[in-house]
Amino acid sequence: MARHVFVRQVFLAIALFLFVFGAGCGSPSGPVLIGSYSLDNRDGLIAGEDIADIDNELSTDGGGSLHIYSEGKMLINLFEIPLESFKGDTVIARCTMRSESLSGWTNFELWVFPKDGDPRSTLQTCDKVGRTRDWMDVEVVFPLEPGETLEKLRIAVRLSGRGHLWVDDLQIFSARASDMDQ
Repeated sequence: MARHVFVRQVFLAIALFLFVFGAGCGSPSGPVLIGSYSLDNRDGLIAGEDIADIDNELSTDGGGSLHIYSEGKMLINLFEIPLESFKGDTVIARCTMRSESLSGWTNFELWVFPKDGDPRSTLQTCDKVGRTRDWMDVEVVFPLEPGETLEKLRIAVRLSGRGHLWVDDLQIFSARASDMDQ
């Protein structure tokens, strides 16, 4: 019995050591959350109510989502995120999307605004979001130029056809490419 207690204490001590010196100190490994938008309300949302509004009935978490009705080609700027300090060489934006009778293509866009330089964007074409689809995860990854310093980010959705799109649980991460390869 005493040996069992001793072995358990040694195991716990090793686990604590690995946690403190492996994951608890120094720089975090993997993406670091720098912004989170539940889309349960309009807080921080750029798009006007005539373009996009909160739907309290449909959501991945029960709290509401952003509903967009498109009558054709349109760009919906969702958020601009000012950055005081950005640590990393990659920006990742993730959300969930749902569609109903949505024609054409859907792009999830991430814009970076460097302090010295012109804004640039990248997008993820969401092939599986069209027509009528249940909630699915969407992600766009933007590698930065070496040494680039960011002033702000912008998140947008671009649609080419008619129909309904819901967006929920938007998250923005900073990452290092070396952490993402692990």
